[in-house]
Amino acid sequence: MTDRNAYRLWLESLADNIPNLQVISVAHGSPIVTDCSARLREAAARLL
Repeated sequence: MTDRNAYRLWLESLADNIPNLQVISVAHGSPIVTDCSARLREAAARLL
């Protein structure tokens, strides 16, 4: 990842613009199926 700020903004945009997001499928671990928007915001906050 070369631009952490751009990635953070993209994650926040997904959280803001897909309010009914039901599932986040990841390459590792179990799918995220609850509070998807909140989980995207948590991930974005870790990039600060």
